[in-house]
Amino acid sequence: MDDSFGGGFTQTNVDQKTESKAEGTLPVFIKMIHNQPDDVIDLYGFEYKMVTVVAIVKEIEHTSTKITYSMEDITGKIKAHYWIDEEETVGSSNIMINSYARVVGALRSQGDAKSIMIYKIHPVNGINEVSTHYIEVINARFQAESFANADGKPMNGNVQKMDVDGHQQTTAAAPADSGLEGLNAKEKVVFKMIQGALADQSETGYGRDEIIARFPHFSEDEINAMLGKMTFEGLIYTTVDNDHFQACY
Repeated sequence: MDDSFGGGFTQTNVDQKTESKAEGTLPVFIKMIHNQPDDVIDLYGFEYKMVTVVAIVKEIEHTSTKITYSMEDITGKIKAHYWIDEEETVGSSNIMINSYARVVGALRSQGDAKSIMIYKIHPVNGINEVSTHYIEVINARFQAESFANADGKPMNGNVQKMDVDGHQQTTAAAPADSGLEGLNAKEKVVFKMIQGALADQSETGYGRDEIIARFPHFSEDEINAMLGKMTFEGLIYTTVDNDHFQACY
């Protein structure tokens, strides 16, 4: 289990066609936690128990066994508990009330009440980290939807979707991709991103650095290999230089 800060959509077996438990930490808004029925977040069939939240610390309560942080973001409020070991020296003095903090932890449910059991907590260094977290939440949802649509989810009937508030939505499933049979799930996600330049009527397409930045959970070597493969197979082509790509259709 990867409990590092930052988080994002990761999925360990994109060839599995049934519901899967995904590894890693999922960046979320607090409301997404409250809108789930259990102590997991179901994102397009992939279940996450580990989440990362960036929120304002409104209250801090100390007891002999734990520290409770009351946290609030733009969508809601939640309590996060840090349990103290007997011999542990707690480095919580740098967490200040009315300042932002990032929490990584596991979801807990007790009746209708939701909370987070903290594994890591640290102060946020600047507003850019808050903005980045919001982008990560949206990007994780986009990647999960792309994996689900590309990875053998039922193409007939309905599929379950979740909006950024965590509400489940039922919508008609998208048809199978035509002409992309030679691509795996990750490659299809990258191709669809490049394909978006056509809708934007961009003549130059997307730059290599922009593509790499859009998918921080893919390695640079992976993306370079994908671009080479898609170019060789005639799905994309270079435009103003060797580092800008446009889809052929």
